[in-house]
Amino acid sequence: MHSLFIGHIRPSEEQFKEIWNDGIFVFDTNILLNLYRYSSSTQKAFIEVLEKYQDRMWIPHQVAVEYVSNRLEVIFQQENLYNTIESIIDIPKIISQLKKYKDRHFSISIEKITSILEKTGEDISKELKESKSSDIKYSEDDIILKQIVDLFDGRIGTPYNKEKLEQLYNIAKLRYDQEIPPGYKERKSGNDKYNDYILWQQTIDYAREQKKPIIFVTDDRKDDWWLNLHGKTLGPRPELIQEMYNEAEVHCLIYRPEKFLGYDGMSQDDPTVHEIISLEEINSTVNEDINIEELNSIIQDKITIEELIDRNLLLKSAINIIEKHDICIEDIQNEINNFKLNNKNEFTTIQLVKKLNSNDYIVGDPLNMAIGRILGEAKDRLSIEPISRMNTYDDDYNATSTRIWKIIN
Repeated sequence: MHSLFIGHIRPSEEQFKEIWNDGIFVFDTNILLNLYRYSSSTQKAFIEVLEKYQDRMWIPHQVAVEYVSNRLEVIFQQENLYNTIESIIDIPKIISQLKKYKDRHFSISIEKITSILEKTGEDISKELKESKSSDIKYSEDDIILKQIVDLFDGRIGTPYNKEKLEQLYNIAKLRYDQEIPPGYKERKSGNDKYNDYILWQQTIDYAREQKKPIIFVTDDRKDDWWLNLHGKTLGPRPELIQEMYNEAEVHCLIYRPEKFLGYDGMSQDDPTVHEIISLEEINSTVNEDINIEELNSIIQDKITIEELIDRNLLLKSAINIIEKHDICIEDIQNEINNFKLNNKNEFTTIQLVKKLNSNDYIVGDPLNMAIGRILGEAKDRLSIEPISRMNTYDDDYNATSTRIWKIIN
């Protein structure tokens, strides 16, 4: 009877100790990628905890693939965040608007307000420059990649063959239709939307093979991983715990990163834990709370992309960047149409950027990220879908990765 409802029963203190002392620590992709988003002190603290459990750590092959595929984009987003902040805090634009009201009211001194704003702008610019100069340039020397390679050397699962993947994609579709976790809340298109299910299945297979309990750590906050009721997170989805026990005959614990550190012994008042929680909340606001169905509806109703600005801070930055290059969403749509007219039903982000930017594409140019961001956010309106990624070089022979898009007829 107990085994039938194990997903709903909290482990006893003795079981908990056994799982923690004997279990295999499995990490989701977001845990690895978040290392680029943490301060150097939090990175160091988190890596030190990982090193303690290195002999019992493992990641599914799917996690390794996602980490490698998304690493460069996360690095670029972090390094470009300074440009994002500068574009939001546009002091010259504010001053220009204020000057329109000069002499409109005798007791309001536009000159004084302008002077305060100019000083504030100088302080902000100085702060950003100092912060930027002290940042580690991971695009030049990715020390985190080196650490992850060392930590998980020999601790990465084997990939599924093509036939197995196709079989699991079909199973995942049926599961998603019935809202069986994990992964059915995923917004990606094509087979990428099944990534969470694939990594979960790889974890189950490994647990069955090793006959060891699993401690899974993820920064994913969606309802297909966590049981949320009346705005409160009660714990991992019971179906996941039950499935691990049914399929692999082992117990499973699922933690968010701050809880993982807490059970390791780090105080919840520790600055490291506070920073991790803050990042979780930011990721949730930017990435999770935007209802994708609502977003698609807005685009399909032909409301301009500028009206999405308040819904996505990164999209706002992207719009500002392309406008500075005298590019608009219609220009992007026209180039996609030209690809189609020339019987080219697939294109890469790099090819599109070159069409829009006088045949130039240099790694690190904010325009590249901006156009890539818009393609991702407005793919339904643009009638395109991402199908894969490929490694290539820019015009200065810098190695980079670009997404391949398919034009939907």
